[in-house]
Amino acid sequence: MTAFQALITTLFAIQWGIDLNKLTTLTGTASVVANAQLIWTPIYVGGSSQVDLWTQSTEGCACSFNSTRTDCACCVQSGGCSCGDSSPHRCAQCGLEQNCANMCNMTLDSKQLLNKSGRGFGQIKSPALTGPTRCTYRFVPDTGQRVELQIYRLVSIGRHNGSMCEGGWLQLESGARVCGQNERFDPPVVLFSDKDSTTLQMQINEKTVRSQFLAYFSFTSTTSTSVGWPARGGKSVNNTECDWVYEDTDCRKECVLASPGYPGVYAPNTRCRYLVTSGPHVAVTIKFTAVLLPYNHCTSDYIAVYSGPTISSPVLAMLCGNKKTSVTHAGQNILVEFRSGPGVPPFDYNGFVATLNFQEITTESPTTVATETTSRANDVGKFGNGGGGGPNIRTHNQDHRREHRLNSCDLEVRGDEVRAGNHDTRGKPKSTACRLVLRGGSYDSVHVSLTSYNLRYAESERYSSTGREMTVVLRRASNTPRDEEYMDAVYYFHDEREGGTQQPASVCDVEYFGLSSPKNGSVVHPAPHRLFSLEGPLKCRQHFIPAANQSVIITLQSTNKRISNSACDTQCGDSGCRCFANRSLDEIDHLQLVSETGHIVSCLCGSYQDWLPVGVRSWTPVYIEWSRSSRGGLDFKATYRFTEDAFCGDHSTTRPQGEVTSGDLANEIVKLNRFYQQKCTWVLDSQTDRQLTVEVESNQSKPCTAWNLTIHEYSSSGDPAGPRLHTFCSRDRHKNFTLPWKMNTVVVRLQALSRTAPQYVMRWRSDSVTANTRKSAPSPAPNQVAGSSRSSRESRRMIIAMTLVAAAAKSLPRV
Repeated sequence: MTAFQALITTLFAIQWGIDLNKLTTLTGTASVVANAQLIWTPIYVGGSSQVDLWTQSTEGCACSFNSTRTDCACCVQSGGCSCGDSSPHRCAQCGLEQNCANMCNMTLDSKQLLNKSGRGFGQIKSPALTGPTRCTYRFVPDTGQRVELQIYRLVSIGRHNGSMCEGGWLQLESGARVCGQNERFDPPVVLFSDKDSTTLQMQINEKTVRSQFLAYFSFTSTTSTSVGWPARGGKSVNNTECDWVYEDTDCRKECVLASPGYPGVYAPNTRCRYLVTSGPHVAVTIKFTAVLLPYNHCTSDYIAVYSGPTISSPVLAMLCGNKKTSVTHAGQNILVEFRSGPGVPPFDYNGFVATLNFQEITTESPTTVATETTSRANDVGKFGNGGGGGPNIRTHNQDHRREHRLNSCDLEVRGDEVRAGNHDTRGKPKSTACRLVLRGGSYDSVHVSLTSYNLRYAESERYSSTGREMTVVLRRASNTPRDEEYMDAVYYFHDEREGGTQQPASVCDVEYFGLSSPKNGSVVHPAPHRLFSLEGPLKCRQHFIPAANQSVIITLQSTNKRISNSACDTQCGDSGCRCFANRSLDEIDHLQLVSETGHIVSCLCGSYQDWLPVGVRSWTPVYIEWSRSSRGGLDFKATYRFTEDAFCGDHSTTRPQGEVTSGDLANEIVKLNRFYQQKCTWVLDSQTDRQLTVEVESNQSKPCTAWNLTIHEYSSSGDPAGPRLHTFCSRDRHKNFTLPWKMNTVVVRLQALSRTAPQYVMRWRSDSVTANTRKSAPSPAPNQVAGSSRSSRESRRMIIAMTLVAAAAKSLPRV
């Protein structure tokens, strides 16, 4: 390192308050542990990064914008790219060069950054802004990742008044607010988010001269042993922020509880409840392995353990500060309550982690597994309550289910040998405990229904495992007759590789994910044994969820039934297939292809075979809904295929001009009853003031309901598409839309549902050089088809001038 480089490095460190002795080399999977419990991913890069994370030296290398110059910055070879003519002595992370001069209001996408820079981490050095102002940074992690943010330096970003931040703050969506006038955090303030996408907001609500912050980010693996999401084994409670339920049947291996966002700073003023349930003969041990809460705040930040399901139950333990403990309880319910108060500077706390273990309390002799197998007709032939032809679970006259003991009511079933069956304890030897042990394969989930029983029982009769194993235990009083208390359980194993991810809360709903499921396959109507002999109306959904830059093609191909004299008829047109019935569809067997918003793309009922094949290509989630009102329901076969493309999805660009076309979709062969469902979004952003003109043209002539392209104001919260400004329909053929001066960010959205793919070309350009290029308002379109708004205004000016001349002529005296 030269003396000049050393000087620059020192100045950088002094400016941001960085201790040079703490610069380390990134290992990719390592983590840093401070104060015994503060954990984060190291992101500083030493050795080759002398000036900042991506700049090796400020001069000495060829300029990318001028081959004759060699006085530009030298970039880190792995991940660094030149900032170009605007900042020739700086480098940035490849993929973010356009934000060199202004890292504000931008999107950080894990896939894109990894593709362009080969790095899943980076640096945010905000511009020096004058308040009041606001900057946002949207993070989009890949599947299996969480967003990690490390804040090292704050300059004039609010202040903490003892209970909250005022005047300004940094906040990672719904998380803790961090503020300070002149703060150097050592260790850094660490925040995590486990959402599909999250936004960091810098908010300044007061007048400031220079508001700025320095932070590092990482797209961290959720399975990391140090900085991954540690909680496992529980089920989150719907419509709550952080409530969980843990059951002993789901925790055959060790379960883990954790505070929200662990090991990062948790959100203030939060209440989380963790309900642990178990059987009557089970002892529960909760061991708090990590506790780090603000010191001297035991009245606001604490963990309480109750020996019952509510906070009115007796207290077993109270924890605060960094106190750890272990609690063992033999009751059926334990409630763990976590409460947080206002944020406490310097934000050097991260909540708790606790392990959960269940220990059966019994005086019975241990159960052993015999290798001997039996084949008894009364166990093999039944499936449900006479239920209409379940599968034969015998192979070569052998029952692959295994008796635990020769004279026992216990049974073990292996999914690689038997895929479905039932177990009835009636007629089995008397025992105070009967066990049904179901062991699936690597990709199996287990599903059980109690079809018949004689017990005091008030819970749901259907169960689904979160792992590949499940055990059902029947406990009986020792003095009851053999068959007075019994159970008859129906079970099956579900392979998620072939049949999608089964939803535990549903009998038959499954999900296919574009990133994890097979790229193509076939689906059929729900198998009878999977419906557990349920009577009456029933709906089953097969969800198909494409990833970013993916679409899914679903084709309903065949059916084995022809229904005559049906009360419902199918008719297909340009906007999809529809069911026409003389009574409610809930009383009729039918199929529907439905979008994520609930819009019905196609509905099939009655004798719909003549319309087949019926298909849809969608860039958003879509599902097949099978509705049964009769005993049998419709049968069908469909194929699906996830395909990679970039025609649609969510896109963002800061280019001042560009063009988007409909791509190769316009050249696809039009197939009967094949429909396209699209929802594409482009965010056109600019870091400088400009006047934006959007030009759209199409050679189609379709109604607006088939497809349309709309221009919206940008919204920073929720859906980026704010109030609609303009609408383009293909019948308009060609339009120019000129937006107001300084409307620097707009959203363009395409929505389509049609037999033919939309054909269009969208162009945009920016005027930002001189004042006389500004146009005071948008063009009067959407009703004006051709020509620009400039020509229309010039025409109006000429008409007005001619009118004024004529009026002046009339007012002159006659000679």
